[in-house]
Amino acid sequence: MKILPTLRKPLAALLLLCSCEGVVFDSSLPDFPVNFSCSLVQAPYVVITTPNQYFSIQRNTNGSCSGITSTGESFSASKYDYRLGYGGLIVGNSPFNGYCAFDAACPYDYKNERKKVSVELQTDGIGKAICPECGTEYDLNNGGIPVKGDSDERLRPYQTHLSTSIGGNEELIVTN
Repeated sequence: MKILPTLRKPLAALLLLCSCEGVVFDSSLPDFPVNFSCSLVQAPYVVITTPNQYFSIQRNTNGSCSGITSTGESFSASKYDYRLGYGGLIVGNSPFNGYCAFDAACPYDYKNERKKVSVELQTDGIGKAICPECGTEYDLNNGGIPVKGDSDERLRPYQTHLSTSIGGNEELIVTN
């Protein structure tokens, strides 16, 4: 079946709008640099090679990093050059979208109260995070959308891509 010449341009524009590539997400959170990488063969990061698993990581006051996995495992990292966005990072493996990353700051609390409140990754293994301040529950498996609570804005997403290291191990890189 031939597509009529008059429908080609509108159809192409519609396909571009539906594509995730190049879509700019307008967040109420301030812009902060993100530059994080982790080896997918090392604990605790190996947990996200399984779909529906996540970890969160935040900067401590002494400059080091600490976090928790969706299985409840706490960890620390001594890399001081990580850039973790505004409120820390949540990184994981969505069964629907593959590897993904979000800023851990609750957009509702920032937009309405100008407060930096980081959502808490739930350790029940079903891919959700809850803001301890406003109570909004975010579905990490579906792009960080709010499913309960006051927020109408999803968590700020960041770009992820896989890279193979010199030793042949896969590394996940998160940037903005």
